[in-house]
Amino acid sequence: KEGAPVAMAVKAVGNPNPDIVWLKNSDIIAHHKYPQIKIEGTKGEGVLKIDSAANYDAAWYTATAINKAGRDTTRCKLNVELEFAEPEPERKLIIPKGTYKAKEISAPELEPLHLRYGQEQWEEGDLYDKEKQQKPHFKKKTSSVRLKCFGPAHFECRLTPIGDPTMVVEWLLDSKPLAAANRLHMINEFGYCSLDFEVAYPRDSGIITCRATNKYGADQTSATLIVKDEKSLVEETQLPEGRKGMQRIEELERLAHEGALTGLSAELIKEKTKPEIVLFPEPARVLEGEIARYRCRVIGYPQPKVNWYLNGQLIRKSKRFRLRYDGIYYLEVVDCKSYDSGSIKVTAENPEGVVEHTVKLEITEREDFRSILRRAPEQKVETGPSEPAKPFFEVIKVEKPADSAPKEVVKLKKAERIVHAKLTEETEELRSKFKRRKEEGYYEAITAVELKSRRKDEAYEDMLRKRKEELLHWTKEIPEEEKKLYPPEGTVTIPTFKPDKIQFSPSMEAPKILERIQSQTVARGDESHFRVRVVGKPDPECQWFKNGVKLEKTERIYWFWPEDHVCELVFQNVVPEDSASIMVKAINVVGEISSHAFLLVQAKQVITFSEELHDVNAKEKDTMATFECELSEPFIKVEWYKNNVPIFSGDKYRMHSDRKVHFLSVLTINMTDASEYTCALVEDSSIRSTAKLIVEGTILEFTKELVDLEVPELFSGELECAFSSEDAEGKWYKGDVEIQPSNKYYISSRRGRHSLTVRDVVKEDQGRYSFVIEGKKTSCNLKMKPRAVTILQDLGDQNICEGDIAQLEVKFSQENVEGIWKKNGQDIQANERVHIVIDKTLHMLLIEDATKEDAGKYSFHATDFDLSTSGRLTVQSIEVVIPLKDLTVVEGTKAVLECKVSVAHITSVKWYFNDQPIQLGDRIQTVAKGSKQRLVISRSFASDDGCYKLVIGKTETSCNLTVERIQIVRGLKNMTCTETQSITFEAELSHTGIDVIWIVRNQELKTGPKYKIEAKGKIYRLTVLDIMKDEEGEYTFMAGEKTSKAKLTVSGGAISKPLEDQTVAESQPTIFECVVANANSEGIWSKDGKQISFNNFIRREVDGATRRLVIDLTKSEDAAEYSYQVANSKTSAKLKVEAVKVKKTLKNQTVTEIQDAVFSLELTHPDVTGAQWIKNGEEIKPSAKYEITVNGTIHSLKIKNCVVSDESVYNFKLGRVAANARLHVEAIKVIKKPKDITAMENATATFELSVSHDNVPVKWMFNNMELKTSNKCKVISQRKVHKLVLEDVTSAHIGEYSAIIGQLECKAKLYVESVHITKTMKNIEVPETKNATFQCEVSHFNVPATWLKNGVEIEMSDKFKVVVQGKLHQLTIMNTSHEESAEYTFICGNSKVSATLTVKPILITSMLKDMNAQEKDMITFEITVNYEGITYKWLKNGKEIKSTDRTQIKTKQLTHTLSIRNIHFGDAAEYSFVAGSASTAATLFVEARHIDFRKHIKDIKIIEKKRAAFECEVSEPNIAVQWMKDGVELEPSERMKMHVDKFIHRLTIPITKMSDAGQYAAVAGGTISTANLYVEARHIVISKPVHSNIQVIEKKKAVFEFQVDEDDVEAQWLKNGTEINFQVEERYRYIIQRRVHRMTITETHVTDSGEYTFIAGKNQSSMTLHVTVCEPPSFMVELEPCAVKAGEPARFCGVIVGTPKLEVSWFKDGQKLSSGFKRKLLHDENQYTLLLIEAFPEDAGTYTCEAKNEIGIAISGASLDVQVAEVVSPEVEAPVSPPTIISPIQDTSTTEGKSAQFQCRITGTDLKITWYSKQKEIKQSRFFKMVQFEDTYQLEVAEAYPEDEGMYKCVASNSAGEVSCTANLKLEAVKEKIQDKIEKQIEMEVRELFFGDGKEYLENKENLRDAFSDAEDYLDQGLVSADR
Repeated sequence: KEGAPVAMAVKAVGNPNPDIVWLKNSDIIAHHKYPQIKIEGTKGEGVLKIDSAANYDAAWYTATAINKAGRDTTRCKLNVELEFAEPEPERKLIIPKGTYKAKEISAPELEPLHLRYGQEQWEEGDLYDKEKQQKPHFKKKTSSVRLKCFGPAHFECRLTPIGDPTMVVEWLLDSKPLAAANRLHMINEFGYCSLDFEVAYPRDSGIITCRATNKYGADQTSATLIVKDEKSLVEETQLPEGRKGMQRIEELERLAHEGALTGLSAELIKEKTKPEIVLFPEPARVLEGEIARYRCRVIGYPQPKVNWYLNGQLIRKSKRFRLRYDGIYYLEVVDCKSYDSGSIKVTAENPEGVVEHTVKLEITEREDFRSILRRAPEQKVETGPSEPAKPFFEVIKVEKPADSAPKEVVKLKKAERIVHAKLTEETEELRSKFKRRKEEGYYEAITAVELKSRRKDEAYEDMLRKRKEELLHWTKEIPEEEKKLYPPEGTVTIPTFKPDKIQFSPSMEAPKILERIQSQTVARGDESHFRVRVVGKPDPECQWFKNGVKLEKTERIYWFWPEDHVCELVFQNVVPEDSASIMVKAINVVGEISSHAFLLVQAKQVITFSEELHDVNAKEKDTMATFECELSEPFIKVEWYKNNVPIFSGDKYRMHSDRKVHFLSVLTINMTDASEYTCALVEDSSIRSTAKLIVEGTILEFTKELVDLEVPELFSGELECAFSSEDAEGKWYKGDVEIQPSNKYYISSRRGRHSLTVRDVVKEDQGRYSFVIEGKKTSCNLKMKPRAVTILQDLGDQNICEGDIAQLEVKFSQENVEGIWKKNGQDIQANERVHIVIDKTLHMLLIEDATKEDAGKYSFHATDFDLSTSGRLTVQSIEVVIPLKDLTVVEGTKAVLECKVSVAHITSVKWYFNDQPIQLGDRIQTVAKGSKQRLVISRSFASDDGCYKLVIGKTETSCNLTVERIQIVRGLKNMTCTETQSITFEAELSHTGIDVIWIVRNQELKTGPKYKIEAKGKIYRLTVLDIMKDEEGEYTFMAGEKTSKAKLTVSGGAISKPLEDQTVAESQPTIFECVVANANSEGIWSKDGKQISFNNFIRREVDGATRRLVIDLTKSEDAAEYSYQVANSKTSAKLKVEAVKVKKTLKNQTVTEIQDAVFSLELTHPDVTGAQWIKNGEEIKPSAKYEITVNGTIHSLKIKNCVVSDESVYNFKLGRVAANARLHVEAIKVIKKPKDITAMENATATFELSVSHDNVPVKWMFNNMELKTSNKCKVISQRKVHKLVLEDVTSAHIGEYSAIIGQLECKAKLYVESVHITKTMKNIEVPETKNATFQCEVSHFNVPATWLKNGVEIEMSDKFKVVVQGKLHQLTIMNTSHEESAEYTFICGNSKVSATLTVKPILITSMLKDMNAQEKDMITFEITVNYEGITYKWLKNGKEIKSTDRTQIKTKQLTHTLSIRNIHFGDAAEYSFVAGSASTAATLFVEARHIDFRKHIKDIKIIEKKRAAFECEVSEPNIAVQWMKDGVELEPSERMKMHVDKFIHRLTIPITKMSDAGQYAAVAGGTISTANLYVEARHIVISKPVHSNIQVIEKKKAVFEFQVDEDDVEAQWLKNGTEINFQVEERYRYIIQRRVHRMTITETHVTDSGEYTFIAGKNQSSMTLHVTVCEPPSFMVELEPCAVKAGEPARFCGVIVGTPKLEVSWFKDGQKLSSGFKRKLLHDENQYTLLLIEAFPEDAGTYTCEAKNEIGIAISGASLDVQVAEVVSPEVEAPVSPPTIISPIQDTSTTEGKSAQFQCRITGTDLKITWYSKQKEIKQSRFFKMVQFEDTYQLEVAEAYPEDEGMYKCVASNSAGEVSCTANLKLEAVKEKIQDKIEKQIEMEVRELFFGDGKEYLENKENLRDAFSDAEDYLDQGLVSADR
């Protein structure tokens, strides 16, 4: 109901998951179109919701599911029930009351949208996918339109992605959106975008653009619309100024467009309302060619848009379809055609809703007399004057002398032929009609009307033909005595026609066309074939028509039956006059059917230019110049030339054709385009038109001058100007110097724009720049803008000592900043003592030997940037307050020299030793602390003894240092140890407290985790911890300048027990173990030299000195070398991982619910761990549901109590080893549930249940107790059927019974009732032969009952029929007699009722009487009885008579009559009437009528195919004469024509055949006249058959074919001398195709063997047929199991016999095998062999040999077991060997369509083989097959064609290198093919010479080929023998 919510949901499945697209009446639902409709759902599901249903929501809704594999649709219709509302009166418009109801919405046709818009099938990538970022893309661009005057224009394009809800499409004119107008119509549906101008005016000319935008991007396509100005069209207002008429009209149009009614003010404008049709259009029925008119009135606000549709197609205004509106919408269909029949739909739509209404349009065809007119004679006949309205013939009624049936006589007058003028040119309307007739379904639509019209025409022609034939007889001179019998003139009597009766049978079928004839377009002189395939019973005949006129066979036009049910019409040497509509009509007695097509014959056209090219003027730089010409014929291909040089479409030229008009557009005009342009025909270049393009040059001037430019320093500056000539070249100048391109200057010119770029502008680049071109000059100034400079380091105050060097520094942000140093405001000049230094951004002032005069304020000024910085320099005088003092120290201890000066923190000090400057370092350092100055010697040496001096400025002080020497009392000793041990070096000095140094490898040792340094008294020790091999070497002890050295030697490793190699299977644990020398030492585990990262699967263990590496789950990638390193000691071992393989894999399991499923798998190794059982990606854990067991090498998974949810693929995974199998759980379904039963008390009740599987346990429950089999209860299970049988049921059995099957439960109830009779029987009294019926009614339906007759039970028979209809029981006694009079009893349950039947006898009140009659008389037997409606029989000599046309049996109340017309001698007999026990009889005596033959027929001797006629004359006129041949009565036919001319009777055979020979007789009454016809055979030449002996297999087809030298030859076929009767023998079929006679035995039997003779004329030819008995295949020797070692060959052999030829296939585990390098399929006589050249573990399995022929199939299988030898991993990785070519590919040749092979042998490691053809890589496909076996590689070209010729290349590569070889493929020429044919002919002759029958040779050759293992080893033994 209106206002109710609506929800429609769909769910679709597919792979991948489909997308759901919703449509409303074939329109895609988008939010901006239907905002009230909400679409929800993910992939595969979709929901459409409407919150509140409205009238406009009523429609057909379609959901389309789309994915890459295809699409599916579902739809439903939504009807919205409206509440009745009385329409309000509007502007006093009175609308009469009527019935308003919801409009019926017709289901939209589910035609694909791509067909609706005429576009090709979309691709999968064109559909919208919300998971992809799909930008708009126009798959088909729009095309330009050119109109000579204003009129309609159409633009269309194709857009993807299809179905994007975010897509926005807009149309633009000259880049501006098109203004809304009623004359514009835009469509955007399912990727189809169109723009239609109802009328396009010259102001609309411009560029039309369609722009599509979504959130991922935009795309657009443009075209040109050109509308020539029509001078007669005046668009401007002609009203005087000041009149506002035009403005007023525009205002009214605007109001009307917005929905306001004309003449209403704004106050009267109503609320918005949805459209409503208040005046409905009415159906129309018109004659073809008349006008159909429709009208309707629509209200609504805003003003609804109204569209009309014809058969679903939008109607646009045109000459045939007139649309107008004056408050009421009108549609007129002018000149209606038959194909316009259908439905007219009107729709009204505004933003508030949509309404539509559909009516019928019926077009009645006018009668078509063209078929009659076309049969008029060709010659003109002069006619005399005729009176108007008077027919061209006279009709005279004639009464024949002895025939009661009157005939009319027609005297024809000469008729004038009406000749229609032939159309010389095909009209547009005829073309469109012809096009429509080609469409599928057109002829089916018009067949009924057309056939009806043609039947009338044919009936009329037949009637005229009959009158003419009769006229031939009656126009003879009639004797005077007969003229009185003629009827008076002016009367017409039409004889009555009695149709022949046709006997139909159920097996008959009307004709049905399986293959229709197809329209054809052929060239003049060619041959055209129309082929139709038609079936029916009996076989239909085919009649061919041209333009409705039946065709007759001629030498040029004929038809034949090339095969069963196929008829073919042939036009030879066609001419234009043959162009016509072709129809074939298939007819049999049951019905007829037709098929139509067109034949078009193309005549050579004379093509001229109806409009020549004209010169075109254009200006340089114009965007386009267009040439236009028009030809006299459409769709002619042309080509364009420029100065007689061909030009082609591209960036410069665009070419376009529109039917007859051809366009050339020259783009971007320049001076070089000024030339002659020519348009010429492709087929005839002499037909051409030429015109010139005149280009006006542009004025030379600067369109843009140079302008002054200021550029920041080091930036690039660009100077640019523009010149009017794009091709002119100029020069750049700086000042007067020409500028050349360089790193400094970049010059560019493009389309008149010239630019100069100055890179990295500096001060020197400033100046005036000029550009000179074509004598014109423009200039500008370039100025550099300096960069801003900042001071990064300012001058600061500085204190120095007198005599020191003063250094002042300033740092800037840029380099080379110019500036001036000043002191106290005075410029400083550099001299010998004062230095000025510039280092890039750093400026320094150095003053040597400073004095107090140098003190002052120093500054630096940057002259260019107005920057300055300053600082003060202070020069101080220094005095020594405390001088240095002499010092004595012990060697190796610390010495400190110290003094104090007058000024603190002085850094410019100098120390001297023995008057030499001291070199400071780590041992000797200076320290200034306040006013104290120190010299610190950390370890004094003996050489440090001497005089030390301190100099500060001009002040100095000195002292002496005395060093006491020391001695090494005990030096170091050499040490030896093992790795990871600790050792101690020890030395003794003469003094204590000495600062000593330990050194190794020139590095001083410090105390740390590795080294421990100790000193106790004079003893000094160094302890080295955890020594490693790399710490071996010389250690030095140094005390002062005294040293002692010792060597450390590390001998022996840190590992006392090394690792050992391990060999484990995959998934087994691996343990590496070693023992180290030092239990506290730590080492590193590594794998192939890389340190191991430990995790849950690989870990390390430490147990005292034992070190272990444990891999819990070993994988194949774990195979490597493992090492453990402690210090420099390292031990390694290799891990070899043996692959665990599946010895016996999983098998698919199929179980029924409740059963257990067990998957078992056998591995090659026991006790492997880490195996996983997986279901749906999740690992299965042991549980109550799943039981996982491992027994040695066997792993099992048991799934208990299976249910349907357990159905899945189960995977076993162990490292890389994996296997899977599917578990299919067949759900137990209840096929037939037990039903409630109502049983009678003490009867048997049976509950029956059927399930889907056999032997499923079922429990029957009653009152929660399981029922078991007992005396009164039986539980029966018969495969799928389960029954519960309850016997002798009582009220105690009433209740609910349950059947439990697994998890399913079915229930049914048992009701027990007692039965009684509710309506008793009545006594019946009937006459004899009538039926009697007893009936009574019981209380229950369909209960068993018993009928008794006189106490004896009645059995069902033809006499007694018992009918039960619910509660009603009936007993009917058929054809009652006296024996049926008795008491009848009905017993039901414990009740019974009885009634009596009384049968009264029939009495004949008037008996039959004997009758005498003459031949041809009519007699009637008549009797009366005492009862009406009795059953009776008429008998003739004791045999029952049936009513026929001649013998009529009638009954009227109590009277019964038998009438016999046209009596003959056979009717003489005894006739009886029998009714019940009454009967009567009479005899009919027939007397002969004596007729004499005045003229007997005579013998005729004639040649075959000549005309033969027998003629006789009898004594009485118009009597019936019976013609007979060889004692058999003849019937009139086309071959046997019988004529009666009063007394004369003729039998005519127009074309005699050999079978017509025999004795002919004419029988008239009891008189007979006989004569013989002798037919002499003609001499017919019979060609010799190709094969005189035919050998076929039983039940196969056998074909005998002979060719004669004439058409339509009658022939005979004999089998072993006996003629074959094709009417009797259904397996024998005889077909004649012109001169070819073919007999086919469709299914041969052994009895068909024999000699078959073909007789034609006087000649005959024979062929012998041998039929071989079929034998199904059988294995004489079965396959045997085979066990081999890996790498050895394996062979399976079997001996198979059977007939016909066997087709033998080999399979491995169900997969079909084919022969190749690895395996060979061999065949030697009856022995078939499968040879595996090298067997490997993957080849193990079950091999099956399947032999089959058409009789049967035989299968034998055996298993192959491949034993794998133990594989030892190599110790060292094998080196990669480079590829090497042993034998390259060779040149080869083949014939076209045959295969070619290239083969080479290449060795190397891990080779990659690539094949190339013509430098392009070849991929594996059905055309190119690449095969490899060991080191042999082969490329096979399956079918070679000319494009495959050329060079082929094979490239082999690996990491060590690459090699290649090449060869050529060549196709043999025609000459070589002829040579091959000659050689083959010679070969066949040799075969016949040495092998007899060629078939024997082929068999021997085939056996030899199959016996050899490879094509290279094959030798044609037959040819070798022949050569010998």
